Amino acid sequence: MRRSVFLFALVMGAAHSAAAVAAEAPLVWMLTGAGGALKRDSDRTHTYEAVALTRKLGSAYISASITHFGADVRQIDVTLTSSYTIGYVAGGATFGPWFVDGYASLGDQHYGQIIAGAGKRDVNGPTHSGVRGVGGDVGYIKWFRDTWSVAPSASLQWIDSRALRGQVSSAGPSEYETRETGATFGAGARIDHVFGAERGNSIGFRYTHYVSTNASAALSSAARSALDPARQSGHRADGWEDLGGYTTLRLTRRVYLDLSVSRTLGALAGDMTTTALGGRVLF
Repeated sequence: MRRSVFLFALVMGAAHSAAAVAAEAPLVWMLTGAGGALKRDSDRTHTYEAVALTRKLGSAYISASITHFGADVRQIDVTLTSSYTIGYVAGGATFGPWFVDGYASLGDQHYGQIIAGAGKRDVNGPTHSGVRGVGGDVGYIKWFRDTWSVAPSASLQWIDSRALRGQVSSAGPSEYETRETGATFGAGARIDHVFGAERGNSIGFRYTHYVSTNASAALSSAARSALDPARQSGHRADGWEDLGGYTTLRLTRRVYLDLSVSRTLGALAGDMTTTALGGRVLF
């Protein structure tokens, strides 16, 4: 989950009506909650939940958040289920029309059941592993007629995690871990239109092209050696498109409702559709 871009987008959404609230008491805190569904092609639907607390510091912000979501890793003959709980700290700032932000993350991947043709079974091996990452983005916002904006941006993320792989020996089926590290570069743009009383509502669209150095989580363990579980599983580059639409509705001066849907195209691991519903409270 690309949290630095997501958190900055939330802050920008709250800032759309900044001119309207400037004459009132300043609102420097933002509490965000969101939930939704993740559906990768040919896999089950998973849910995710996220909560974040953001503090505005002049033209900058700092934020802390936690996210929980599920995922499947499909191999030739089995599907390995997992759930993730990841915490993030983020920060960013605007410099005129330019913006920059970054994040660091640390969390846990809990291995669920193994789904095979013969049914389900518990994991015979490690039960969980750590996940960590860092990332950042930089972009430029250009406004047109005070109600339309275009924001091209570029991002870079790095992750260090583990993947669970299956193997069969004389003792029966079991699992082992491989180390999975990779960097992902993204470049794209978002278009926003603000409207309504005090420009408190917005609707927008985003497009991003991503290139990753490692798509091995989508690859079969058949290409991996089961003799040395500590070895890194090997990298395979991937590239995909990400398209998204979203809207923000201002319910009151302090309360906003967020709706979004996105779809990836061309990913080796299978394309994913994500829907989300969230809310923000400023105070």
